[in-house]
Amino acid sequence: MNTAKIKAIFERLAKEVCEIQDDPVKSTRDSETAASHLPTIRGGAVQPPKLVEACGQALHEIALITEPEGIWSRSTVDDALWEFSADIVDLATDRRQAGIREAIANVVKRFAEEPSAWTVDVLVYGLHESCAGLSFGKLEFLTEEIGKLPDVTVSLPDFPAGNQIFARLTTKAINEESAIERAGGIIDEHLMILNALCSSGSPSWIQVSRIDQTRRYYSANRVGRAADGMGPVQAFGPNRRIPLMGSQLDALVKGNLGGRVSQMLSSAETEFNLRVLSGYQFAGAACVDAHPERSFLMLAIALESVVLGRDTKTELTYQLGSRVAHLIGSGLTGRKIVAKTVNDLYDRRSKIVHVGQYGVSRREAALLHFYCMTALAMLVVSPAFSAFTTSAALEDWFKDRMLDGPDHFSPQSKTDAS
Repeated sequence: MNTAKIKAIFERLAKEVCEIQDDPVKSTRDSETAASHLPTIRGGAVQPPKLVEACGQALHEIALITEPEGIWSRSTVDDALWEFSADIVDLATDRRQAGIREAIANVVKRFAEEPSAWTVDVLVYGLHESCAGLSFGKLEFLTEEIGKLPDVTVSLPDFPAGNQIFARLTTKAINEESAIERAGGIIDEHLMILNALCSSGSPSWIQVSRIDQTRRYYSANRVGRAADGMGPVQAFGPNRRIPLMGSQLDALVKGNLGGRVSQMLSSAETEFNLRVLSGYQFAGAACVDAHPERSFLMLAIALESVVLGRDTKTELTYQLGSRVAHLIGSGLTGRKIVAKTVNDLYDRRSKIVHVGQYGVSRREAALLHFYCMTALAMLVVSPAFSAFTTSAALEDWFKDRMLDGPDHFSPQSKTDAS
């Protein structure tokens, strides 16, 4: 934690709070948000627009410092800023200087505190209770009997009861609120990756998340020839979601692909692992989206982000096709087919994004799903990438493939020539 930067931010905020107190009329007149935003209420009182702007700017700057570590939630930082501002406002004029120094020292000390370890259980859906006792990455699944909770019975009468599956995660955070927020983000990442691994297409029959996607939905229609009048109403209640069974999850985490992905999630972070796992998250989001164009785009993002990375900025179509071809294509003929197909799919992606073109065919969706999942799996299980820890190592591998080929300057034997 860069406490020096945080101290400078709070010193500036203290100065701005004092200026607002000394001339509240000017601060209201100069504020950009005075006429364009609803009033902000903190501590039961409407806050001056200029103070809202100052706190908002400070929140943005501190969040840039705290968010990479994830131990401070944004709302916790926001509360600390407003508590600090209130302390400055309450200072008498004759002790402002000493009071500001003390307030800044206290808040900087607070940001320098070591986080505590927290264990968080979060209700998740889409997993059968037989998954209890199994683990995936950093998550441990357990079952809990939920009776009628007195705090929610009135406000949430349909709250689930009986045996429910929870995901347990141990994490570090500065307080309970930050621990819950951080755990929720990590759990969402794991579940999206699990969706990708369990999917054979889009939308997937298995959908695990913190929101219940397994409930039956209903529809009805009525149709008739224009000359004959309408027919009867036909009702439907299809259930296109099935829970992930314990036996399936167990087989997944014991398998070559699922076991390696689980290990990548639970081990220390590396650039290479983060690049691959981020692709799996996008792929998982695609697999639970019933909208064809959105799902197609998410799969395209998954493939592009992993294969191209952040530094590839030119000849994107050619680079993507060539890299995927070298990654999953078999032989020269196979690589040519892969490269052309990926280029065609990328062209479809561009028309959706830049032209707003609808109409992704099942063939296109299936091809992109296959290529994306195959490329991701190859990066996970192939021995060629097992020792990679950086994105640069993967970039070098792709560059080497582009330069590889027959040595035309060395004589070939008759066997080689044939």
